[in-house]
Amino acid sequence: MTHPPNCERAGGDTCECRCANTLHGWPGAVSLIRDPAPDALDDFRERADRRWEAAERKASGSENRSRSTIGHKRAAVDTAREHVLRALRAEHRAAESRAEQQSPPPDSTPDDGATGPGAGREESPPPPTSDEEADTAARERADTDRRLATARTDVDRVEAVGELLGQVLDQVERGFGPLGTGTRAAMAEHFWCELLVQLVVVIEESKRAWDAIPQVVGKQLDEVVNASRRTIPAEVVSACTKQLWTRLTEALGLTAIDQAAALLPALRTLAVVLCKSPPRHPAVVRHCLDPLQELLLDEAKERLKQAFGASLLPEIHARLE
Repeated sequence: MTHPPNCERAGGDTCECRCANTLHGWPGAVSLIRDPAPDALDDFRERADRRWEAAERKASGSENRSRSTIGHKRAAVDTAREHVLRALRAEHRAAESRAEQQSPPPDSTPDDGATGPGAGREESPPPPTSDEEADTAARERADTDRRLATARTDVDRVEAVGELLGQVLDQVERGFGPLGTGTRAAMAEHFWCELLVQLVVVIEESKRAWDAIPQVVGKQLDEVVNASRRTIPAEVVSACTKQLWTRLTEALGLTAIDQAAALLPALRTLAVVLCKSPPRHPAVVRHCLDPLQELLLDEAKERLKQAFGASLLPEIHARLE
């Protein structure tokens, strides 16, 4: 069954198709980033502006009406999404330009020599068997893993991780059997974007703990070695600890957390475009949208600041103080 385009391009608050929210919003966002047309994102921006203007008109109708309504929040998130997509689009086009300059001229010889009226026309394949379906799924997983490992830009990573969601769901169903309608409906209620949020949170915490290892070890070492009053300067203890840790991590290749941390922008972006309603999912706003503030122009930051409090957007509020 073909996945409905409305879900892939969705910016609304519902997902009622069979994808269980694994294909909600992000395929359309990736298509807009990759679209070579210079005005590909203009409609997206105009819809966000119209939504913001409608919220402002409604708020201005009463002196007591809040200027931080759900309408403001949705419009502010839409504006931020558009700014993130434009930033990733610029990164992607720059990477494509570099690749074109470095690549050799294309070979004009056809790969298979096929010519004539029937060239390139595929016959309808027979219905796949369960073994063939499993083989196809395995090849798709391997291809996604390869593209994630060799990704040049964040949009490449967003697309690969987005594909992983559907593949993960397929693998789960191979193990448990087809999930019921109720389970799929529940998964469409912020399950996947919350999974991404929790990955972001754990990677952030692990990165901080990883980075702090030399400082923690150095502090404890300083307390032990200087307990007998044979004082070693704290900076010497710290420097020795840091140098030993650096050599160990480099020699043993202990860089997994750094590699995971490199995925953070893509994980955050995917959560922001996948989530049906970030205003109703505060963790997406706090852990994914706020840290992407470097990709936002002032217009998005100002709208977000008006719509959301500092507890959800500490970096943006601090930047605009």
